[in-house]
Amino acid sequence: MDKAIAAAQRGDLTSARAIAEIGLQSGSADTLSVHAFLGMVCARLQDLPAATRHLAEAHALQPRDVTIACNLVAILMDQDRDAEALAVATAELAQADKSLRVARYRAFLAQKIEQFPEAVEAYELVLADHPDDFECWNNLGNARAGTGDYKGAVEALRRAITLDPRAAPTRLNLADACSLSTRSTTPKRN
Repeated sequence: MDKAIAAAQRGDLTSARAIAEIGLQSGSADTLSVHAFLGMVCARLQDLPAATRHLAEAHALQPRDVTIACNLVAILMDQDRDAEALAVATAELAQADKSLRVARYRAFLAQKIEQFPEAVEAYELVLADHPDDFECWNNLGNARAGTGDYKGAVEALRRAITLDPRAAPTRLNLADACSLSTRSTTPKRN
């Protein structure tokens, strides 16, 4: 692995990949480290299928490793494989990750593929540690609206506007949430 790392540090990613692959095939190297390394080298070489394969192997060997998980999530997102990326960014891993990187990925991905309850849970996890995160409040408002919780959406969006009163898109989101809230509580006439 030392030779592969040295080649990567010199910028010779093709040689780094070849050396690491030989080490992997020979079984003489730490499989987890080699797969994680190859995942990143292949990503830099723009070989996303190989990067995905190696990072998935590393993740399977060490599913609680936040860095490997986040690297795999990013590679999957680059390929528009959002549902698979969300499956890597589990709620359990998000709660165990003190850096909140997994929770942020999870929130974004869940909202993007319209799994709004999961998005709400992940945004709330981030906000518990970062209550002044304007973007998370805005996104939480949108995710809550996606679940039909318009009152909660309005509350979150108002908090976002308090944190950044100049954010025009948030004001539009708030107007939409207020409109939906009013429609959902207004009795229908026959």
